[in-house]
Amino acid sequence: MISIQELTDRGFTAYLRGNKKTPFILYTGLIILAHEKGLQSIETEAVLMDWDNGRFVFKATVTGKDGQVFTEYGDATTKNVGKNIVPHAMRMALTRSKARALRDFTGLGLCTKEELEADDSDFETSMNNNTFLHEIKLLGLTYEAVAQFCIDKDRPEPSKMSSDNRKKLLLYLQQNKI
Repeated sequence: MISIQELTDRGFTAYLRGNKKTPFILYTGLIILAHEKGLQSIETEAVLMDWDNGRFVFKATVTGKDGQVFTEYGDATTKNVGKNIVPHAMRMALTRSKARALRDFTGLGLCTKEELEADDSDFETSMNNNTFLHEIKLLGLTYEAVAQFCIDKDRPEPSKMSSDNRKKLLLYLQQNKI
């Protein structure tokens, strides 16, 4: 079982501003952990699409390479998402369903920040360079190779990226070979 401290050290947690007592798992970190555990597939199905009332429910089924299957539901309404997400409530329901199934699959008891009625500005996150270096090493990559990849793509090297952009790059590296 992975500890909260290890999740935090890897840059996979967020905290509500002013509350360092209750961490939330970031969806990006949850995906990386699921791949490490042997994620084979995520399948989703719309259960309720009530556009008139702004209410959406999705079902997500996560399957591991060992055959384990976990199914969960996620809902969202225009009233239980952050103000910036209101136009995207349908996609938030989809994300919440996948997050809940992935949490079951990985055995994490932490909620994802997407499950809360808050905007990104309500959270504090960090992925420092040491955390990033640790993660790329786990992927079998060197900093030099990743920096050159970024330069070849006309992007800044990781040490000059924001924490959020390093997280996005890490997710890309997890899903794609370079």
